[in-house]
Amino acid sequence: MGTARSAHEAVLLPTGKVLVAGGSNGTELKSAELYDPATGNWTKTGNMLNGRSFFSLTLLNDGRVLAAGGYGRSGQALNTAEIYDPATGQWSSTGKMRQATSYQSATLLLNGSVLAAAGIDDRALNTAQLFNPTTGKWTLTTPLNTARWRFSAVLANGQVVVTGGEDQNGKHPRSWESYDPDTAAWTTGTMKEVHFDHTETLLSDGSILVAGGTKPGVSKAEVGTLAAPGQTR
Repeated sequence: MGTARSAHEAVLLPTGKVLVAGGSNGTELKSAELYDPATGNWTKTGNMLNGRSFFSLTLLNDGRVLAAGGYGRSGQALNTAEIYDPATGQWSSTGKMRQATSYQSATLLLNGSVLAAAGIDDRALNTAQLFNPTTGKWTLTTPLNTARWRFSAVLANGQVVVTGGEDQNGKHPRSWESYDPDTAAWTTGTMKEVHFDHTETLLSDGSILVAGGTKPGVSKAEVGTLAAPGQTR
């Protein structure tokens, strides 16, 4: 890469190139780069409008990319969001989030909206907010049952499943929650193990693999299944 960075984000573009943006090398970065796997080369692209780390980067259905939240150069969580257009290589501002947040998840829903869930400002959040790419506006939706950050999220059967993490008291819930965009409701359940700073992967059979985490000694993995609406979980 042209710039050393950590706490950045990356997304695969429809062109086959990878967009890497933001992060930190001692200060929050605005710079963005494109990796071309066909040539193995990195090239610069337009800078973001705001330097940010620990933010979210989400590919939209129209090929644009949404960057939201994260930590800014002030050391505070951001409520700003911006959109990258691969056709021009430029970023433009879009509507502000309803809640400043960092370490949030941001999942593209089947209806084209983006669900940004939880994260941390000065404490762990249970906020959930929806971004409409057509209007550029954010709206609040039903909050999570448990405030959390350091969690993971994945889209399964059209629902967003968040697992584990750390709450506002520094404790680590074994709970998972599933957001249904049709009802704007969260369903909760309990995992067998504590997981935070872990991975969450949707498997080909529809099961979800939750693996590892930060807590010393955490090496266990478990597989959970989210059934289709109307079926037994």
